[in-house]
Amino acid sequence: MAAGLVRPWRLRLARGCRVGTIRRGTTVEEAEKGLILRTLEHTRNNKTRAAEILGISLKTCTISSRSMARRRKKRRERRVAGEKAQRQAMLETCLA
Repeated sequence: MAAGLVRPWRLRLARGCRVGTIRRGTTVEEAEKGLILRTLEHTRNNKTRAAEILGISLKTCTISSRSMARRRKKRRERRVAGEKAQRQAMLETCLA
């Protein structure tokens, strides 16, 4: 096994389906996020089934997926704001 990798583990998703590996230095939050996202993808966003597979409550799964969605939205808003600022700066440079 390559250096810097934690040994892969398996979820009871489907026969032969693996979750993947977690690199050394990955935070618990990042690992949890990846695990929940992959499980939701596998269950076609069925939160009840994903919670059963992961052994967590539906509430935890729902809260986690909502907080991840909020973080994605904030990142998108920051990116869009940055792009607008760049366009404005270019426009001001052209008009100067």
